[in-house]
Amino acid sequence: MSRVRFRFGQVDATDRSLPQLELIAQELEDLGTVGESGNRKSARDVRVGDDYVYFRFVKEVPRDVSVFDDEDDIIEAKQFIARSMRFLLLDNGNYAFASRRGVSDVDALNHMFRNFDTGYEYDRYDEFDLEQMRWFYKNREKVRKVKLDEIGDHEPNPSWPDDDIVEMVEETGIEADNSIFSVGHKNNNLKKVDMIKGFVALSFLSFVRARDTEGNIQELLDSGRFGFNYSVDEEEVEDKEEEESRIIRDTAIGVLRNLFGDD
Repeated sequence: MSRVRFRFGQVDATDRSLPQLELIAQELEDLGTVGESGNRKSARDVRVGDDYVYFRFVKEVPRDVSVFDDEDDIIEAKQFIARSMRFLLLDNGNYAFASRRGVSDVDALNHMFRNFDTGYEYDRYDEFDLEQMRWFYKNREKVRKVKLDEIGDHEPNPSWPDDDIVEMVEETGIEADNSIFSVGHKNNNLKKVDMIKGFVALSFLSFVRARDTEGNIQELLDSGRFGFNYSVDEEEVEDKEEEESRIIRDTAIGVLRNLFGDD
C-alpha cells in the first residue's frame, strides 16, 4: 500500500500554447540528467496518456552532515542527495505534485520547459477554503478524524444544529483554540455523532481524514494538500509505473473537478 500527498496548480503559456503532451514526454526522455554535480536534475519513469504526462522529477538537494576531518575532528559538511518528486501534468494545464523538501513544482516546470521556446506562468493552489473542506467532509462515506479551528465562529451550511449543541460549541470556542476528534483504531464514523456534527457545522475544518467507498484512506488539509493511499498488484500489471500514473491521474482529476470546478 502506497500513500502520497499531492498539491495542485495551473500552468499557462504566456506567449503561445503549451507544447503537446507527447512532445513534452519525449523531451523529458531526451534530456536525461542535466546540471553540474550538486545541482543535477532529471525526469525518470516518464509515462504519457491521452490527456496527461506523468514522471518522477529528481533533483539534488543539499543537507548538512557531521563528518570526521583529516585530524579526526568532527566538522559540519554539506552533502548532496537525490530527492524524487512525483509530477502530473494534464492537457488543460492543471497539474499535481507530491512536494518534497527542497523540490518544488517550479523546479519540475522549469525542467520540463527548459528547451521549449515557451514562456509560462503558474498558479499554485496553496489552500482549500471552508466551502471546499465542507464539501469533502459531506461527500465522504466514513470520516475518521477532523481538526477544527475557530470553534463556533462560522455559520453552518445548510442548517443549524440543536440549540443545546450550539451552546456547547460556542462555550468550547471561548476556552479552546482548536479541537481534534478521531476514531483512533476503531472502525467507526464521526459523521454519526450529533455533537461532532455540531462542531463541524459551526467551526473551520482544517483537516479531514476519511475512507472512500472502496475503503481507501483520503485526507484533505486546508494547506492545499490532498493525501490518499492506493495499491498496485505487481503480479497483475505489466507496468507498475503506468498503473500508478493512471491511478494518480484519475484521483487528481476527481479532486480538481470537485473542489475547483475544473473539467
